[in-house]
Amino acid sequence: MASNHTVAVLQRIGSNDDGYACINLDCNAPEVTIGRSRESCYSIFDNIISRKHAIFRFNVSDGQWTVESLGMHGVILNNIHVPKHQQIPIHHMDTVAFSSVSRFLYSFQHAPKVEMIEEPHSKKLCLNPNSPVALQTSVCSTTSLERTVKNKTINTQLATKSQEAKDNNRKKKTDYLEKTKEIEERIARINEENQVLIEQNESIVHKSTMEIDILQEQLEQEKRLRIETMAELTNVKESYKRLEIELKHKVNNKSVDEEMQSRRQLRSSLGNGKSRILLSPNRPVKERDSASPLVLRPFIPEHRVCFVYDERMALHRNVRQPGHHEQPARITSVYRKLEKYGVLERCHRLDARIATREELLWLHTPDYIDELSATAKKKQSTLNRLERQYDSIFFCPETYQAALLSAGSSLQVVESILRDESRSGVAVIRPPGHHAECDDAFGFCYFNNTALAAKYAIETHSLNRILIVDWDIHHGNGIQKMFEEDPRVLYISLHRLDLFPFNPEQSDCNVVGKGLGTGFTVNIAWPTKGVGDSEYLAAFRQVIMPIANQYNPQLVLVAAGFDAAIGDPLGDCNVTPEGYGQMCHMLTSLAKGRVALLLEGGYDLKSISNSMMMCARSLLGDPLPTPSIKSLQPEAAVAIRRVVKHLRPYWSSLDVENNNQMQAR
Repeated sequence: MASNHTVAVLQRIGSNDDGYACINLDCNAPEVTIGRSRESCYSIFDNIISRKHAIFRFNVSDGQWTVESLGMHGVILNNIHVPKHQQIPIHHMDTVAFSSVSRFLYSFQHAPKVEMIEEPHSKKLCLNPNSPVALQTSVCSTTSLERTVKNKTINTQLATKSQEAKDNNRKKKTDYLEKTKEIEERIARINEENQVLIEQNESIVHKSTMEIDILQEQLEQEKRLRIETMAELTNVKESYKRLEIELKHKVNNKSVDEEMQSRRQLRSSLGNGKSRILLSPNRPVKERDSASPLVLRPFIPEHRVCFVYDERMALHRNVRQPGHHEQPARITSVYRKLEKYGVLERCHRLDARIATREELLWLHTPDYIDELSATAKKKQSTLNRLERQYDSIFFCPETYQAALLSAGSSLQVVESILRDESRSGVAVIRPPGHHAECDDAFGFCYFNNTALAAKYAIETHSLNRILIVDWDIHHGNGIQKMFEEDPRVLYISLHRLDLFPFNPEQSDCNVVGKGLGTGFTVNIAWPTKGVGDSEYLAAFRQVIMPIANQYNPQLVLVAAGFDAAIGDPLGDCNVTPEGYGQMCHMLTSLAKGRVALLLEGGYDLKSISNSMMMCARSLLGDPLPTPSIKSLQPEAAVAIRRVVKHLRPYWSSLDVENNNQMQAR
């Protein structure tokens, strides 16, 4: 059957899916509704149209089509939003967008009235509610032809775009390959440079290893020579004494000329070139004269005072309590004070070093050393938990290195003194050490610096009389425990009995040593706070100096804690910087002035700085102000008498009555 009607279709733009690429609008109906309506007259896909009511409606009258917006989301005609419930004319090739411009875009197409033969089974638009399928419509042959042409045009455009995309991808791939090649070449160059650096490092390590071996061999040779020299020195001393005695017996029967001739013969017999160490009448001389094997001139060290300090020791800190008493400023403030008043420029500066494992093993156990060394690689959270295993100890990753430097620097000062490079020395070091025991960190201390210094003098220089004076206000339990049975070390401690480490059974006046070391431990234990210059100087005059003079030490080590100073928050005592200087001056009369000050405690920055400066000036020979002397505290006087009572059986110099009787005779 033939009929005249206006052909109108909605051609989908941008989709190749034939299922809904084209929607035929039946011009025989006065109105054509596209979308979900309540009557469900005509519908297209649910996923195209809004979920609420119809979206739009097409009307035709006298060949003119109009579009009307009915739904919530509206219709866009030629990129212009169509007002709701207004019929807007639509023309051939206009664009219509439903819901979203980018997703559902159609081209409206219609042709003038033509006579066409309807196909036998034409259908209206219908909705299949069970599945989202394309609407089946009756399309005339002309419409099919137009759709085919349109599809070909679209396919051509798509093919062009696809070719452009391929070209872009090919270009990107080429760029990618070029960049990949460039990166590979750069990596190859870096690998070559790394290989060169590795070879250089291996060469440096090999060279350093050889140099270390050579240095170790030289050190061993020097150690052997030192031992041989000391043995020869002893033999020469004995020979000289015997000859002196024989000479005294004969001198009365000889003239002056004969006496001088005998002395020349004596010197000639000693200076036959076989001995490396020669003697003047009173002291050893370790210098050789190129012209003569005998050098008879007094011993004068090259430097009066040596000094060691390293800022790396200030890296050790309490992370959880930055204001902790044992803080880095303890040594930095001392250093600045000595520098400000010109003390440092008068001292011989030594390089700090770390103590070796072999040196630490003299007094500390291998397991304890390994446990401390492991802290350098642990996280701070782990170190915080580790602190709970110790008493008054804190850790950070830099603690182990600082402890090694503190111990090694003490040994540096002792070495400089004993090889006659310096007469005395000062070590501004931390952490302190006199509480540390062989297998335990204790009271801010990790390695026992002063005890290691004494052991170093014994092991490397064969000393057998070392005096340690510990004037830190806290008892040096670690030093006492390490040497309480060793008569080669005389340990004297001045401390408060009621302070840390709270062990009166080990630190009271009646504790005098054990075994062969009985009498070589002296504990001057103050029973109360507030002691000052008068009490300390009285203890020096009545106890320390008499015992020390009788002991005749070869080296004096001072565990120089300044927490008995005025203003210290922990010591609560009243020793002045002048008092410390006077005590240091008294000790320089021993061991030919070989005195080493090794910093221990002291927690008031002003007091510790002034006190250490006064001691350093004392070692340099500067005149010192005299401290004011007051009457002794009764408790302190009793403590001094108790010390004398317990030590008198071992030291005749403390027997005042017998000494007075001998002086009267």
